[in-house]
Amino acid sequence: MKKINIKSILKLIGTLFKKIVCRLSISVFILIILAFIINSYLFNKFYLSIINTEMVFINDIISFDENAHNEALYRWEKNENSFFEAESKSYFDPFYPNFSMKRSGEKRLSIERTEELLSNPNIQDLLKAENLYEFYKNKGGSLLLIEDRAEIWEELLLGSDDGYFGTYNQNILFLEELKKELTD
Repeated sequence: MKKINIKSILKLIGTLFKKIVCRLSISVFILIILAFIINSYLFNKFYLSIINTEMVFINDIISFDENAHNEALYRWEKNENSFFEAESKSYFDPFYPNFSMKRSGEKRLSIERTEELLSNPNIQDLLKAENLYEFYKNKGGSLLLIEDRAEIWEELLLGSDDGYFGTYNQNILFLEELKKELTD
């Protein structure tokens, strides 16, 4: 077996390089001719073959299906409405309560609870209360249990009773709503 001599390969590459550089104009001309032949082949294959083919026209009449269009519009509007409903729905956040769950125009407290609030002859003292403890103390009672306050919270349409935790923000809003019931 013959050994490959690296020195002879490098010598051959060097001589080829010298010949190419010496005859640079001939090498460039050969490369230009080769590029022209390749481009001519591609032009013939992809452009001229398409021009020579016969065009086929479809004689079918395009029709517009109005029922399908109306159904698609209906589905679009339905999905859009459900998207906006989901966007505007309020959920209780225990870390930052959102109190926008009230619905206006509805009776908020039951008749019994309203009468109970109005039975106190000294309503001005109730309106001056700064917290729920003072409010119920001025009313002549003690602060209600959280479960009882949660029921009133729901009656006032401030949220669900299981969403009432007695936080500071909730209690301030609760007090304001109780005062509104006295003045309405």
